[in-house]
Amino acid sequence: MYIFIMRHGEAEPLSDKDEKRLLTSIGQRQAREAGKWIQQFLEQHASGEVQIDLALVSPYKRTRQTFEGVRKSLKVENIQYSEDVVPLGNPQLVQDYLEAVIASKPDYQALLIVSHMPLVSYLPDVLCRQLYSMLFATGSVCALHWDPQLNLAKLVEMWHPQN
Repeated sequence: MYIFIMRHGEAEPLSDKDEKRLLTSIGQRQAREAGKWIQQFLEQHASGEVQIDLALVSPYKRTRQTFEGVRKSLKVENIQYSEDVVPLGNPQLVQDYLEAVIASKPDYQALLIVSHMPLVSYLPDVLCRQLYSMLFATGSVCALHWDPQLNLAKLVEMWHPQN
């Protein structure tokens, strides 16, 4: 199974209502490009139908817009908007949730998380049990391969949009 962790596309400057910030035109392009990259990655690496079985998306406006851009290139079966994947979400709680989902849906091929810094930086460390301390540019995606027997991920590839 593959887990894709994505930071939202470029957003408007910081304001009073962080959760209401919108994507810029660059952020919208980044989201579309990321969707195409994920689609190509799955075509090369996954077996069976090429789709995201579950997308876990922050409820913030910019992450919702990013997800909509991604899904223009990619079939997504199930979508959940979750307060657990906001900027200061707890990566251990996200891992626990993912482990529960994977255990209950062993036929899932791919999961997508669309979130924010710093959470997206912490998730690969927690899921891989290795210190990467990755910095995600806006619109960046990392692909992890999840081993359900070991409950452990391995970093496969990192993708950054062209600016």
